[in-house]
Amino acid sequence: MLKKITNENENTIYFSCARHAFKKSLELINFKESDTVLIPEFICRDLLSSINELGGKAIFYPVSKNLKPESLPLDKNLRAILVVNYFGFAQNLDIFKDYSLKHNIVLIEDNAHGYLSADKDRNLLGQRTDMGFVSFRKILPVYDGAMLYVNKKNININSTHIFLEKETLPLRFQIKNLFRKFNRYIKIPLHRYIEIISRYSRYLTTGYYLPQPTADAEKRIGYKLYMSHNSYLKTQKVDKNKEILRRRDLYNYFLLTLKDFNIDPLYPNLPDYTCPYGFPFYSNKKEIKSISRLALSIGFDCMPWPDLPSKIIENCPNFYKNLYFIDFLE
Repeated sequence: MLKKITNENENTIYFSCARHAFKKSLELINFKESDTVLIPEFICRDLLSSINELGGKAIFYPVSKNLKPESLPLDKNLRAILVVNYFGFAQNLDIFKDYSLKHNIVLIEDNAHGYLSADKDRNLLGQRTDMGFVSFRKILPVYDGAMLYVNKKNININSTHIFLEKETLPLRFQIKNLFRKFNRYIKIPLHRYIEIISRYSRYLTTGYYLPQPTADAEKRIGYKLYMSHNSYLKTQKVDKNKEILRRRDLYNYFLLTLKDFNIDPLYPNLPDYTCPYGFPFYSNKKEIKSISRLALSIGFDCMPWPDLPSKIIENCPNFYKNLYFIDFLE
């Protein structure tokens, strides 16, 4: 059942996930077969599904160890370039804006990691370019949710928001939410222990602790289009300042706590106005075991990122495969 709400902010559209938001941003510029979009090599492979569902093609640009672009190749069919704010830290836009203006292409800001983050001038991430998108579910304990923000004046979007109403959430998510509520009172991360049991069960049946990407993850989004209205309502009730402070405190805590471990923090400093997705760092599998146990002891996961595109993973710099992060999602 769909619920329609008049769009009070004519610059935004809501979706279930960031992949749908990215796809819509391409549709709004009439992206078609044979068109190309420039994206970083260092990206999750499932984002390619947004491009492939439209019959287009991704052109990759390399990044350095600090995740800045090393070069921006040109293609005659190029329509857009994607700039990524990794882990909620503002990417410098200068090189991208110059490139966009010079070649008359649209600049899209991938801010899936950076809801509630802003740059040094207090500009909200995801709203600094022609179009940008955020993911609520990566930052807030909601079942789903993403938003596309449109700045480009000659692009018209629908004046109605559409949500799924009375959607039955998966039992697993409902149980995790219940334990999250208990955590506030007993200060024990019960939902994480439930997650461990779930992962061990998955390992016994599949041989993997974490869900493995599907064979067509780069080809199809494979997820519903509309955001749950329940998730939308929860995003409106969040104490944003409190959440920003919680995440900044956690970042500084891990920056101090892990200083004697064999790691190389991706961002040794936490800029003002940054709301971090997690604590990203370079390390090795041996060191990760100890760090994962430490993170779990206070209720957080430590995992590698990203699940690289198949075209990139076989021939990429080693550091592409050695980045981990502690997820701050409650």
